[in-house]
Amino acid sequence: MQLLDVPELHQLPVSVPDEWAARWEHVSGATVVAPEAAFPARQCPPALASSIGEALRDRFVVVVGRETVPPIACRVDLRAMTAFEDLIAIVAGARNVVCMDSAILHLAALFGVPTVALFGGISPESRTHPDQHLAILVGGVLCRPCNKNETCGGAYHCLHRIRAEQVVVALNSLQERTTRSITIV
Repeated sequence: MQLLDVPELHQLPVSVPDEWAARWEHVSGATVVAPEAAFPARQCPPALASSIGEALRDRFVVVVGRETVPPIACRVDLRAMTAFEDLIAIVAGARNVVCMDSAILHLAALFGVPTVALFGGISPESRTHPDQHLAILVGGVLCRPCNKNETCGGAYHCLHRIRAEQVVVALNSLQERTTRSITIV
């Protein structure tokens, strides 16, 4: 909903300062993989993160985040090496992004970067906008959406339902549309 002639956040014109972008020109056009999120229910399971890297091995993949494990196949691993302004520039210059429900998702959406977002127990309808260029994969289990009222005791069965092959299919499908799609897997 637009109020007082102010555009919605996803419609605001944004740009990255030239000095930020210049530092990361060598990774411009990459597929950025960001397996982390601040909340445990939004973290990519380590085995899935590794298998996503393997499934994307033929692409120019850059991995970002704070933690240097698990091992993820990529051309450039920037985990634990970037400040927030670096992440902004890297994401803004990406060809596409694979991430969790995290700050990276919202940065990618803000810059209009085609994104595959992985959701577990959180409802993607409440965290994203229909006009965003997103392919959302949601782990389909009976207890979702729990929206952080976890009934699984931290097992996150929802996130373990997502497979790397589904991520690749979603990534390839991003070219076919420019709005949000939500797929329960």
